[in-house]
Amino acid sequence: MNALVQIALLGYIPFSLLFFAIMPAARAVASVLILGWLFLPPAVRFPMPGLPDYDKYFAIAFAASFGAILFDSKRVLSLRPAWYDIPMFLFIVLPGLTSISNGLGINDALSTIFRQITYFAIPYALARIYFSSLAGVRELMLVIFVSGVIYIPFVAYELRFSPQLNRMLYGYHQHAFGQTRRYGGWRPMVFMQHGLMLSLWMCSATVAGVVLWMSGSVRKVMSIPISVLVVAVGAVAVACRSFGALALMLMAMGVAYVARQLKLPLSWVYG
Repeated sequence: MNALVQIALLGYIPFSLLFFAIMPAARAVASVLILGWLFLPPAVRFPMPGLPDYDKYFAIAFAASFGAILFDSKRVLSLRPAWYDIPMFLFIVLPGLTSISNGLGINDALSTIFRQITYFAIPYALARIYFSSLAGVRELMLVIFVSGVIYIPFVAYELRFSPQLNRMLYGYHQHAFGQTRRYGGWRPMVFMQHGLMLSLWMCSATVAGVVLWMSGSVRKVMSIPISVLVVAVGAVAVACRSFGALALMLMAMGVAYVARQLKLPLSWVYG
C-alpha cells in the first residue's frame, strides 16, 4: 500500500465537486457514485475517532451527497419520506438493535447504524431524488453503460496479464490472488474488491446498453454506434468468467425483451 491510497480517498471529495460544477446534478451524482466505485482503492479503511472507518464507500457517499447539497440543495430538501421507505428504515435500524441485543453496547450500535446509512441509505436517498423518473433512469443507465465502455481496456489488460492494476497503482492486491484463476484463464478485478463484483458490474453495464439500444433512446455514444459498444461490453462481460453474473444478465435481457414485445407501459411506475 502506498501514499496514493490516502490521496485518492481523501482527494475524491474535492475532486467530485468538479462534476457538479460542469454537469447537471443528476448526471454528476451518477458519475461521482460510479467513478468512485470503479477507481477508488478497495479493501482499505482508515479509523476516524467517534465515526465508522473512512473507506471507499464512505468517500463515495459523502462526495455525492455533499456535492448534491452544495449545488442542488433545493431539490435535495424537497425529498419527503414515503411508505415505501420503510424497508430501508428497518434495514438501517435493525443491525444496530442487533448489536445492543448481543451486548456489544451503544457505541457499536451507533457505528453500525452510521455504516448502514453511509453504504446504503445515502445512495438510496440520492436515487429517490434523481432517478425516480423515466428521464432519471435513462440518465443513470447511460452512465452505467459508459462506465462499462471505459472499463474495457482495464479489464482486457487483466484478462491477458492477470489482476495487477490495483497492485501497480495502489501497491497491494485487494483479494486473495489464488481466486483469480478461473476456467483456465484470469478473472479480472481491476479496482474492485473481487472478480465476482467486477463481473456483475460489466454484466449490468451490458444490460443497460441493451435496454438503451432496444428503446432507441440512444443511437451513439462518443460518436460510435451503441450497437458496436454493446457487443464489446458484452464480450468483455462474458470473458470475466462468472456464471452467476452471466445468468442474471441473460434473465434481465429476457425481461427487457418481453417487456418490449408486450409494449408494457412503464410510466405508471414512476408517476
